[in-house]
Amino acid sequence: MTSRARNWIAVFLIVAVVAAVVGWTWWRAPARGVDHVQSHVPFVPAPAIDFVPGGVEELWRADAPMSTGPFTVDGLALAATGNGVSALNPATGEEFWSYHRDADLCAAMVSQGRVVTVFRGPAGCGEVTSLDAADGSYAATRRGLAPDDVEPVRSNNRAGIRHADMVELWRDDLVRTIEYGTVEASPEPNLQPHPGCSVVDAMTRVDLLAVVNDCPDGHRLVLQDVTPDESRSPELHADVELPGPARLVAIATGRAAVLMDGEIVVYDIEGRRGPTYSPDTFVPEQAAGDELPPPPEPPVEPGPEEAGPEDPGAATPGPAPEPATEPLPLPDVVPDDRDGTMPAPIIGDLPHHMTWFTGSELILMNPDDLSVHFTVPGALGPGIGVAGRILVPVEDGILVVDWSDGSHGHVIPVDRSGSPGGPVTLSVAGATLVEKRGDQLVGLRPLR
Repeated sequence: MTSRARNWIAVFLIVAVVAAVVGWTWWRAPARGVDHVQSHVPFVPAPAIDFVPGGVEELWRADAPMSTGPFTVDGLALAATGNGVSALNPATGEEFWSYHRDADLCAAMVSQGRVVTVFRGPAGCGEVTSLDAADGSYAATRRGLAPDDVEPVRSNNRAGIRHADMVELWRDDLVRTIEYGTVEASPEPNLQPHPGCSVVDAMTRVDLLAVVNDCPDGHRLVLQDVTPDESRSPELHADVELPGPARLVAIATGRAAVLMDGEIVVYDIEGRRGPTYSPDTFVPEQAAGDELPPPPEPPVEPGPEEAGPEDPGAATPGPAPEPATEPLPLPDVVPDDRDGTMPAPIIGDLPHHMTWFTGSELILMNPDDLSVHFTVPGALGPGIGVAGRILVPVEDGILVVDWSDGSHGHVIPVDRSGSPGGPVTLSVAGATLVEKRGDQLVGLRPLR
């Protein structure tokens, strides 16, 4: 073989190797098969609703089977489907921007004005892309190992995922700030405090991460910093042995509330047991049909949804749901197969309350100490704050509730015929109310 022939063979082999590497990289690349429609201008939301409606008018419906609630951010409504997310103009239901891939969407969440999407790739649900909520532009990406099923974990300043073995949180640039649980093939196996335990629940707020563990020798509540010096080495505030199975129902800046044996129990950041709430001993402060007093001055700076004058018709008395007498349910606290695939709790943050939906009643807790302030029996899901009131979805529509004492006003009629049953969660995007019913989002125009 001549030198010239050998050179040509070498060139051919180099080209073939390069082509193979490029092809493999393309095949595995997150950008492959992406349908990304970005807006050329940021969305300008309509002014927030500043009155308590007397009625509503349905504007649109959109499929959103992967939305865990009626996500709204920067005045947009977000619909998560099996392979991506669409940001909708809440006034019309028209798509403003969208991001879809030829891969399964594992989770979607909103944090720090960004929409965080988690897709299933060759290494599980570890392909993450965050998008600027205002126009859908790329913000950050990350890739990591994860199982095929995960649950979102988020707060206003953190996003992340949990599964049976692990919970991890990311900054706004998707750099991981903490991992907690069982790390497979870890070069430093002694960094995790409970590597043999299953992660049942995880919640985060500001600088605190709360995790409920199901361990071979019992159950634990672990409170820890969201930004330790090393992400692989959790920094614990408290490690509490629990008397039995538990679910997280709320988290504040310095404490967490868990549901155990039909009671809500609060633990502070040092693991000390605080207030306990049992529905059998709680007596509502209002009587059915009481007229709502004028809204009191809020103790904290109101959010945009509370701005504006109060509607004088908001004080119209109306029927209130009957108080619940049954104890709180404890569904699917620890799965029999310990695979962590339990339904995510339905929680919400209001301007003056933390809320948790039991399946039949809405529990509203004071954000300072997580003590139960009042409950709304007959609720279909969490509510929202509008014009100094709380709006809560109920069987016949949306109940108006005074946040100061839980007294009931009128019920805003809502026709939910043709919608799937189950919980109804409520949010607001600009001047539009948005309900999540089953696999659908529904936009509602408020009427005076």
